[in-house]
Amino acid sequence: MNKKYQYVITNPPYGSGTIKANTEAISTNRTEIAFICKVIDLLEIGGKACIITPDGVLENPSYKKLRREILEKCEVYAIVSLPKFAFAPYTKEKTYALFIKKRSNTITKIQDKPVWMYIIDNDGLANSDKRFPTKLRNNRNGWMHDEISGWVSTDGIEMPGVLEKRWLTFDDSETKSNWIDEKGIVQTARKGGNIDIERITSDNYETLLPEYYLRPYSPHYINEEEFANELKKIDDEMRRVLSEIS
Repeated sequence: MNKKYQYVITNPPYGSGTIKANTEAISTNRTEIAFICKVIDLLEIGGKACIITPDGVLENPSYKKLRREILEKCEVYAIVSLPKFAFAPYTKEKTYALFIKKRSNTITKIQDKPVWMYIIDNDGLANSDKRFPTKLRNNRNGWMHDEISGWVSTDGIEMPGVLEKRWLTFDDSETKSNWIDEKGIVQTARKGGNIDIERITSDNYETLLPEYYLRPYSPHYINEEEFANELKKIDDEMRRVLSEIS
């Protein structure tokens, strides 16, 4: 019996396994890929799923065809970046919540709707493998370092968490967001927004990584004078060490 489901929520294991991914796009025994393919197969048309997946699924160039097939069979309506140590100490691998709605059992036209992406910087625990609760609150009793949990104000009113309020509607492309880290320091960066599907398909690898679009890496290049100064520092340090051991 090939039963279909309206909803699937799963946190699959990662790594090499014995089950081959059931897809024409890729042939691999990676468990996380096999799980994604199985979830899509289990969904009825219009069914929705939330899958916790490692970053490689969303950015590895070898999985470009897989990402294309997902966009052709499903609507990827949200991808949420979880804190690096979200599942520590069990795993320190960077993970994401992938939200999809199945559109077809077979390859069809790629989705035309944008993908909402969001980066969770704070989940109420320290961003390290120690994962102790920070418990930082503002003067209304709201969480300062927890974007997920709801809270009760000093007036006794139940308030939604930041992520719930911003879900699928928040876009800070015009003005970056400010938030407080676990040390009480104000941070500023882009957190969420709708990424047009044309922007994704125009990328060489059809990357689906939120950080790639919301916080693109800008390398810092030093000039010749700075390079010469760095070389001199290294030379001086080497001469000092040699003089000490000679």
